[in-house]
Amino acid sequence: MLHHLRHEDSRSIQLRLANDWMGLNEHLFQLAELESAKDIRLTSFRKMAEIFEHKLNDQASAFVVYQAALRDDYANQDVAIEIDRLASNLKSYEHLINEYSNIPCLLEKLDMKAAYALKSLLIQWKSKLNTQKL
Repeated sequence: MLHHLRHEDSRSIQLRLANDWMGLNEHLFQLAELESAKDIRLTSFRKMAEIFEHKLNDQASAFVVYQAALRDDYANQDVAIEIDRLASNLKSYEHLINEYSNIPCLLEKLDMKAAYALKSLLIQWKSKLNTQKL
């Protein structure tokens, strides 16, 4: 499940081998906060979400972490797929719509690709929310 473990630092390896999943997630969060490269931050967020979901059986926390990853890159399809899957499992489309529709001037602050990606996600979530309500 944890498919991004190829380039782990020694602390991550120690925590993983000790099955200290919360400690590993805290460490990954610290690494993500310090990282300037978006792709490496996203990898850290994805690892954290996978640990929450598959090692700690906590889909709600995985959902929150994937939302942090989405804010970093609205156009990332892998993150969007995971958010959609978890939103379906958790019946959280309404939360997503409220969260991302009500951010003042968000779309104006994004580049065109990110704004388009977010608009597309909002349309998908609204459609799925309407389907869930049926």
